Amino acid sequence: MGRTSRWDSLRGEAVSSILRRLEDPGKACGVPLYGYGLYFAERITKADEYAHPIQEGDPLPVDPGHESTFYAVLVCRVLGGRSNLVTTNEIEREKLRKDVFDGPFHSVFGDRVSSLGKPYKEVVVYDKDQTFPEYLLIYSRQY
Repeated sequence: MGRTSRWDSLRGEAVSSILRRLEDPGKACGVPLYGYGLYFAERITKADEYAHPIQEGDPLPVDPGHESTFYAVLVCRVLGGRSNLVTTNEIEREKLRKDVFDGPFHSVFGDRVSSLGKPYKEVVVYDKDQTFPEYLLIYSRQY
């Protein structure tokens, strides 16, 4: 996999929160599919599923008088190194982590497209030093 750019979603106030999450990837809501780590989507549409509206008073450059609702995502450079390719629903979270920390892999590449027919792929790293937030993208949804 090597180096690639990926999407990560965030709330407006979460610009600093996502940077803190890079410091402590063990915090998440629920049980993540590939275990606790830093998740990055291949497509903006996947990251957008997790994005929340920027609220008034958030420290992001959004015109409060604008009628649109704005969201924010980070475009991050992710160093995947040698990825453990996962293409099934048979996922052993602890084994994935162990294979990264004690084994030959540096990340997990969840390919849910090729055999499961899901619409996205994602990359999971367990070390914040494998990520670099490159761009902050503020956008509004148009249906």
